[in-house]
Amino acid sequence: MKAENIQPSLAPYAVLTEFLGQALGPCYEVALHDMTDPEHSIVAIANSAISGRGLGAPLTNKALAVLRDRSYEAEDYRVHEYGLSLNGKELRANTLFIKQDGELIGMLSILFDDSRYRELAEGIRELVIALSREHEVTVVAPKYNQSCVGHGLTLKTPLYVEAAEIDGADVPVYCINGTPADCVRFALSMMDIAPDAVVSGINRAGNIGTDVLYSGTVSAAEEAAMLGFRAIAVSKETTSHDFFPDAASHFAENFDLFFGCTTAEKRLLNVNYPNLPREEYRGVRAAYLAEQVYSCRYKKLDGEDGRIGYITPSDKITVCSDTDTCDEKYIRDGFITVTPLKYDVTDYEQLARITAFVEKNY
Repeated sequence: MKAENIQPSLAPYAVLTEFLGQALGPCYEVALHDMTDPEHSIVAIANSAISGRGLGAPLTNKALAVLRDRSYEAEDYRVHEYGLSLNGKELRANTLFIKQDGELIGMLSILFDDSRYRELAEGIRELVIALSREHEVTVVAPKYNQSCVGHGLTLKTPLYVEAAEIDGADVPVYCINGTPADCVRFALSMMDIAPDAVVSGINRAGNIGTDVLYSGTVSAAEEAAMLGFRAIAVSKETTSHDFFPDAASHFAENFDLFFGCTTAEKRLLNVNYPNLPREEYRGVRAAYLAEQVYSCRYKKLDGEDGRIGYITPSDKITVCSDTDTCDEKYIRDGFITVTPLKYDVTDYEQLARITAFVEKNY
């Protein structure tokens, strides 16, 4: 969106605003400010839902401070600054100062809502801190959110590895622009790592029932098991940010218990924690996977560029009974669940039934 009357010196930046909004995608808001009109500064904007602002919105307090202290005179741009938007989101800002004869006439700002990436890593961070107290840990994790990617692998684009850090843990950390399964394959084949166990998680949301079929967290552990390593996927119920330290400390202190549920032949285990403080855990239960069925519908979205998009809500339509012994039931009752998994999905009972019927010689 852009205003009808934009001063000529800012007009080219209005086109750039639209272009960047399309190129960067819906996680990035791009806004062009006319600094000569602080009360109605935004004259072009793309992906405005990030901050909740629109055309004609005023300058933020931080932008007004730049005008007052004239700090723009000593710099042409600023990158990776954090601030709160009008709707309460913490956003990462990158700002280009547009100057004419030394005066600030405009600003092109790019806001990125990276909260889901920072929040997603919370479970990994807490688990690493807890495990590294007694174990040697190396972290290889996806650079971006990989929710519901399943067991996908990156085949047609290069993978890039970057060194990273985790506050509170002095361990090697690497991030890769790939899937969880990519991370496991790369770490075990290219990084001279031969672990006693591979732990994937803690995922922010439970991986119970048939949700394991969609899960990147479970698939990372499954990939490790397929490569011959004992592997444990760890998740915490709901998308709440609460109680990660509780789940992480319990898992680390009981690592031998969970590791003991695997063998050299039966290498894959799925662990889920209830969204509770540790003192409210009722115990640990071995459980089978519940059937998780979701409504097959999509919600229509009208994009700012005129395109129509669709998203699917996570509306589960199945609920296990109170007498069941599946993982969903035990999690609901406050128990930690453990479920041994296998990646051989052959239905051997049906295979035996159909062998005589279907087999023919030609």
